[in-house]
Amino acid sequence: MKPAKTTNAPRIYTTYDIGRMTGTDPTTVHKWIDKGLLRGYRTPGGHRRVRAEDLRSFLVAHRIPIPKELGGADSLRVMVVDGDGEALKALAKAVKRLRPSWEIASLGSGVEALLQIPNATPDVIVLNLPLGDADGLSICRHLQTRPETSNIKVLTACDKHSAELETTAASAGAHGCVKRPLSGPEAVEAIELAAGIRPQPVA
Repeated sequence: MKPAKTTNAPRIYTTYDIGRMTGTDPTTVHKWIDKGLLRGYRTPGGHRRVRAEDLRSFLVAHRIPIPKELGGADSLRVMVVDGDGEALKALAKAVKRLRPSWEIASLGSGVEALLQIPNATPDVIVLNLPLGDADGLSICRHLQTRPETSNIKVLTACDKHSAELETTAASAGAHGCVKRPLSGPEAVEAIELAAGIRPQPVA
C-alpha cells in the first residue's frame, strides 16, 4: 500500500504563543490584532489566531527580533522581479549562494509577481525599474494600500539611479532604491537593511 500523501499545514499561533516569543503580554497582542497592526482571525469560539507568515511580516515591519521557531533572520523570503532574464538569474544565484537558507523566488514580470504574492508572501521584493509589463512604482503603491501586503518591504533597483528617483520610489512605498547591476554582497546588504535586519557579514 502506498503511504498517504501529507501536506504541510500552516503554522498557527495563539496570542499566548506570540506573547511568549516577543516578550509581551497577550493583551498587548490582542490590541495589535484588533487595531489591524497584526493580521489575524478569530475562531468560531472567538479566540484570536495568527498565521506564521503574517506574524513574520509584522515582526519584520516593526523591527522586532524574529524568534528561532519562525526561522529568524536566516530564513528571509525574497522575491526578485526583473524582466532581464540573465540579470535575474545572476542576482538570484548570487544571493542564494551567500544566503543559502533564504527562500528566493525569481520572476520575470510584475504581473507574474502580483499573481504569485498571495500564494507565497515574501518578506522583501527586489523590484527592477522599469518593468516591461507593469509600472514598478504602481506595484509599490498597490502593495502598500492592501492590508495583506502592506508589510512587504520593496527594494527598487534601477540602471540610472538619481536622488529624484529615490525620492519618488520612497513616496510610492519603497524601502530603498539601489543602482544596478548589484553584486551579491551589495544585494544581500540592501535586502537585510530593507527588512530591518542588521546586515550580517558576507562570506
